[in-house]
Amino acid sequence: MRTDMHDHVVTADGAVVTYEVRGDGPGLVLVPGGARLGRHYHAMAGQLAEEFTVHVADRHGRASGGRLHERPVAEACGRGFCGEGVGSTLEDDCAGLGALIAETGADLLFGHGYGGMVALETALRHPVRGLVLYEPAAGPGPRLTAGRPRGFGRAHTPNRHAEALVRSSVERYRGVTAPMLLLTGERSPAHLRQAAELLRATVPGSCLTAFPGVGHNAPDQEDPVRVARALAAFLRSV
Repeated sequence: MRTDMHDHVVTADGAVVTYEVRGDGPGLVLVPGGARLGRHYHAMAGQLAEEFTVHVADRHGRASGGRLHERPVAEACGRGFCGEGVGSTLEDDCAGLGALIAETGADLLFGHGYGGMVALETALRHPVRGLVLYEPAAGPGPRLTAGRPRGFGRAHTPNRHAEALVRSSVERYRGVTAPMLLLTGERSPAHLRQAAELLRATVPGSCLTAFPGVGHNAPDQEDPVRVARALAAFLRSV
């Protein structure tokens, strides 16, 4: 098994995207949620490293040293910041993930919350062999709807970080051709579960699994091992 290592890629706009690598096997990228850094997924990555080369990413413009712009996660989220890079947009985060894919050759993606939206959007732009998304939406209310969403590409500002989730209606994601597993927690807010159900109904061939007893933070806090096992079982089949 490959020992843990750290590396980085530089995007076309000069932003540094850092990532941690562990394990050996097919290349898999874990994309953190909006208020999370790569280190919050160490338990999940450790489980997956038994059969995948796991690249635990820190999104566009975020350091891997475990800080959200020098503020703890709880403080950042309490101010409505929720951890995106200064001035970062969904376009920026997709560019960062695309650069990581191009550098490493990894073609399996997992995204949590906002990171799920980054993975989903990136799957429209880069060849991806498999996609697992845990509640790919964020913010205090429905953002992924059958109507026309707001603000794709807008710079994130406090209390508006989720405004950049999608550019047009959810129908555009019919263009995702990779096998896709959607995951949700039965204790999660209704709008997150509804968004996952909407994607399942929209994207051909996608499937949905709901975990009892957990909510939105299952991948990083509540039950990362169960999420990792479901992810691994699905990706073995693609």
